[in-house]
Amino acid sequence: HLAHYLLALWGLGADTDIINAAYECDVVNQKPSYESPEAITINNFDRFLGDERFYTAYRLFFTEAIQSKGVWNVLDEYVFDKSANFGTSGKGPEMLNRLLDGIAHPMIHAGYGVEFGLPGVVVEGLASAAIHNASASAILPPSLWTSRAPSTLESITSRLPSVLSLGSSTSRKNVHAFTILARILKDTRFDSINNESTIRIYTQVVEKHSDAINEYVGQWTYDSSNPEEVERKIEELVWTNEVLLRGYFAVSLAWWIGRGRADFDIAGFFADDTAFPHPAGPFPPLHERSLPSATSIKATTPNPWFPIIQTAVTIPDDHLPKLHRALAHFGSLYGTRAPGQPDFADTELPFAEKLDGSLFIRAAGLTNKRLLRPKLDVEGARFWDRRGFYKS
Repeated sequence: HLAHYLLALWGLGADTDIINAAYECDVVNQKPSYESPEAITINNFDRFLGDERFYTAYRLFFTEAIQSKGVWNVLDEYVFDKSANFGTSGKGPEMLNRLLDGIAHPMIHAGYGVEFGLPGVVVEGLASAAIHNASASAILPPSLWTSRAPSTLESITSRLPSVLSLGSSTSRKNVHAFTILARILKDTRFDSINNESTIRIYTQVVEKHSDAINEYVGQWTYDSSNPEEVERKIEELVWTNEVLLRGYFAVSLAWWIGRGRADFDIAGFFADDTAFPHPAGPFPPLHERSLPSATSIKATTPNPWFPIIQTAVTIPDDHLPKLHRALAHFGSLYGTRAPGQPDFADTELPFAEKLDGSLFIRAAGLTNKRLLRPKLDVEGARFWDRRGFYKS
C-alpha cells in the first residue's frame, strides 16, 4: 500500500514532514526486495504467473516493456487484449483477472501510476498483478472480449468500455446499475451466504454464484460506440460503487454479495444524515460579522470537505486518504446533482430518485464519524468493521 498511500497524501496537499512520517509508519509492512530465481521473458511470461518469488523479474520485464513501448501500449498488450487473457485456445494468462485480484490492489497501484504520470508505479502495479492469482475466472470469462478495439489506448475511459463488452447492446433496453442491485437484493439464491470464512468470502462467492453474477452483469447494457452513453454508464458505476469497468462491476458485485448484500435504505439515509458534517470543536473565535452569521455552522466550517481532507492527511490509516480523495473527486464531478432526475427514478432501486450530489460528502462524514471515534479497546490506529450484513 505504501506507494499509493504516499501519492494520495501528496495529492491531498500533505507536506514533506507528514509524507515522511507516513512512510515511517507504514514501511514496516513492506517486504524486502530479492532477486527472482530467473528472468522473465516473452517466452516464459506465462510460466511463473501467481508466484510471488518472481515479482522482481516481472518488474524488470515490465520496466523494459514500458521503456520500449510506452504505458498505454503495454497496458493494451499485457492486460486488456484478449490474447493477454485467453488467447486463441481459450486459455491464457488472465491478466485482467489478476489485476482485479486482491480486492483490486494491483489495479489501484497501477492506476495511481497512470494518474500521476509515474511509469515506475505502473510497472509495480503490473508486476503485482502478475504474481496475484486468477481467482475470478468464472465471472471474467472469454465472452467479455467479443470485439476488438483500436490497438492504442488514448484514454482509460475510451479504451476499456469497447474491450470489455458483452456484445452490442443497441437493440436491448438500457438497464441501470441501480436496477441490477435491486434485483440482486431480491434474489434468494444469495440468501445462504454467511460469514464463516472471512478470508475466502470472495472466492466462495465466485465459486458458488458465478452463473448468477454473470447473468446480472450481462443485463448491464450500453452501446460502447456511443461516447455519451459510455460516459453516462461510467457515472452510473460511480454512483453505484465507484467502479469503472464491466469486469470490475462483476468483481464488485461478488464482494458486495459476499459481505451479505447490504440493503440500501436511501430514504432513511437522506432523512437522518447530514449533508453538512461538522467536526468536533473547539473552534477559533469568530468575527462578530462572520458570514452568513456568527452563529451559523457554516461560519466555523464554510466547506465541510476541508476538515475531512485535513483529517485524512494526518490519521495513520493508509486507506482513509484514498477513500476521501475519491469521494471528494466524485463530489466535485457530481456534487451539484439534484434529486428526482429520471435516470435514477426509472430504475428498480427503491427511492433512488432521492439520491443527490450530497451522497459523497455524507459518506465521507459518516466514515470519519465511525472510524475516528474513541477506540479504547482497539490497539493501533486502525479500526475496521468486518461484521458484514448477513441475514443469519
